[in-house]
Amino acid sequence: MDAAKYVNAAMICTIYGDILADPFEFDGSQTGFQVLKKAIDETKESYQLTDVILGIETTAHYYEDLVRISMEEGCTRN
Repeated sequence: MDAAKYVNAAMICTIYGDILADPFEFDGSQTGFQVLKKAIDETKESYQLTDVILGIETTAHYYEDLVRISMEEGCTRN
């Protein structure tokens, strides 16, 4: 994910760089996070995945809400 002030961008790929879901944008609101979560859930189901690693390009402090909401949704920090 590329965390930005107004519009975040993400794509879903394997650790080898194979793109599973084309890049898409979402805003920094709870609704925007639901767009991200839906894309992850649909990709997990399509490819029968069990685990997801979230990678966030940290720009200033804009990533902090994404991390906080992810943790509230049950993501663990490693």
